[in-house]
Amino acid sequence: IILSEAFQMPSFISFLKLRGGYSEVAGGAQDPYSLALTYEIFGNPIDGQPLGRVSGSTVPNANLVAFSKNETELGLDLRLFNNRLSLDFAYYENETTNDIVAVATSEYSGYSGASANLGKVSNKGVEFLLGGTPVKTKDFTWNTTLNGAYNEGLVVATDEVNSDVNLDEPRTQNIRVTHIVGETYGTLVGVSYERDENGTIVYEIDGDGVPRAVEGERKILGEGVPPLTLGFSNSFSYKNLNLNFLIDAKFGGQIFSGTNTLLYSNGLHKATLEGRENGLSVSGIDVATGQPFTTTVAPENLATYYGELNDIAEEFVEDSDYIKFRQLSLGYSLPAKALENVFLTNVNVSLIASNLFYIKRSVDNIDPESAYTASNSQGLEYFGVPSSRSYGLTINVKF
Repeated sequence: IILSEAFQMPSFISFLKLRGGYSEVAGGAQDPYSLALTYEIFGNPIDGQPLGRVSGSTVPNANLVAFSKNETELGLDLRLFNNRLSLDFAYYENETTNDIVAVATSEYSGYSGASANLGKVSNKGVEFLLGGTPVKTKDFTWNTTLNGAYNEGLVVATDEVNSDVNLDEPRTQNIRVTHIVGETYGTLVGVSYERDENGTIVYEIDGDGVPRAVEGERKILGEGVPPLTLGFSNSFSYKNLNLNFLIDAKFGGQIFSGTNTLLYSNGLHKATLEGRENGLSVSGIDVATGQPFTTTVAPENLATYYGELNDIAEEFVEDSDYIKFRQLSLGYSLPAKALENVFLTNVNVSLIASNLFYIKRSVDNIDPESAYTASNSQGLEYFGVPSSRSYGLTINVKF
């Protein structure tokens, strides 16, 4: 409904529209041949007979069914002051039934995973785009936009008994992405510290007097999918020159760092430098007596102390919040006079730089955008290669 056409609006309102929609869609598995075994011919024949084998690394699922998704959305499109300021806002709710996900299998099965239907997943949230032109003159224009989204994903049901659905885990095998009914989509479940009722870490004192952290139960340590995303872009143009930059950010998620886990256990993380000269002071609860203690771990025993932390995922789950200077570009368009006697109508040359640097990040020593797998199991990292900084030159020509 375009309210600005249906009703008389104040002069500062250039456009106002309310919108609403409902949709239903369905789909199948991402990869073909997911329902039955497939075969292939390989290698050199033996005695003239070709060799065959089962192909593919995913267990086929003959009971796989198509997923369905329904969504309701309400939105607002508002433009003010002759379109100098605008707001596009949307609220949505959707529900996906029988979503097709990759689940873990035993490594002894010969397969890396399997496809299965996940009972029901709901999502609700908001999206917005705020734009404006703070400055506009004959030769100079400044346009700016701020966009964001907040999504709350919830696992509503899994199977007939609502059992947990286990997805990927890193090589440390002390944490896994798990779908749990009633919890957010992409929950991180891993080995925690054993603690007393006051939250103090419990240790077992070995024969050499070294406190070894006691492993607690596997519990929820975070959510791998950040619920809040933001983007901030600006565009400046002066005559034939234009400058653009983009900053983006994510907040509210956690990530398990397999890199830091291994660096700790091998004494290669900077945090393990503490105590190498005079020993490391450790306080906690003695599991044998239930009493508090404070002791100093001798430098020669630090490898034992830090090595014990290797199995406790809680130590290496950190917030994955970040703000990143994503892109910067500088361009120049040839003036129309320079193109009067040629067959070209427009020529623009731009220098572009991407993935420049992090303005701020919560996790140390790794790239918070790293991913352990190419699947949707977010929140796991294991010696991930950071995104590359790139520079480029583009030439756009119109005839």
